[in-house]
Amino acid sequence: MRSEQPEFMSKVHAVSGNIAEDGLGLQDDEKAYLEDNVNVVFHSAATVRFDEPLKYVKLLLVMSFLT
Repeated sequence: MRSEQPEFMSKVHAVSGNIAEDGLGLQDDEKAYLEDNVNVVFHSAATVRFDEPLKYVKLLLVMSFLT
């Protein structure tokens, strides 16, 4: 990536949200900016509770992002 697009990091921005909340916990203006300006999303949400049932973790980490 760096060799093809040396300035790609200038386009990378971390966004803080909460995948357990509606709309990922983002404000309306944040959602509008993302909808208008973003083509690729790297989802790195996680839970730090390692004893969660797998069904819940799937719902939390995968399905909430798709809605």
